[in-house]
Amino acid sequence: LYKYGMSYFRAIKIKNIGNKFIIGSDAHIPQNVGNFDLAMKIIKENGADTIFPYYAYIPDNISSSPALLIQLHGAGERGNGADVEKVLIHGFPQTVNDNNLKDCILVMPQCPDESTWADEVDKIKEFTEIMIKDFSADTDRIYLCGLSMGGFGTWYTAMAYPELFAAIAPCCGGGM
Repeated sequence: LYKYGMSYFRAIKIKNIGNKFIIGSDAHIPQNVGNFDLAMKIIKENGADTIFPYYAYIPDNISSSPALLIQLHGAGERGNGADVEKVLIHGFPQTVNDNNLKDCILVMPQCPDESTWADEVDKIKEFTEIMIKDFSADTDRIYLCGLSMGGFGTWYTAMAYPELFAAIAPCCGGGM
C-alpha cells in the first residue's frame, strides 16, 4: 500500500518522476468509476507544481510522440486538487483502457473552485503547452473536449487559440 497526498494506492508498478507518480493500478479509483486495464499508467498530479491538478491516462504501448486529448469536466467536478478524483466521474474515464486508447494520452485537469473553464482560457492554453512538452506529444494531434461547463471552455479556448488544436469536441456547452 502506497500513500500519495491524501490517497492510498495498491500498485503493480510505481515510478516517481519528480513530484509525479506513474502508477500501474486501478486500486485508487473509486469502484464505480472507470473501466481500467491494469497495464495502463495513471498519473495523478495534485496541482502543487502545475497550473491545474490533473489525472493522465497513458496506455501501456505508446509511441515517442503520442496524440494528446484534454478533457474538461463540468461544474460539479471543480475543486482544489485534494479532490481531483472528481474529474474521473464523467466522460472518457468511464470507458478508456489499453484496448481502446491507442497512441493517445488522456489528460483531465481540474478547474479551480469558484471559477469556470471559460474564465481559465489562457491557463488552459498554457497547461496544454506544458502537457505537450511533458508528454512529448505530437503537436499535429492535440485534441480538446469538454462536457457542460467544459464544453463552454472548449469553445472559448479553441476560439482564442484555434492553431493549438487539431480538433475539438464540446458536449452540452454553448459556443459563440
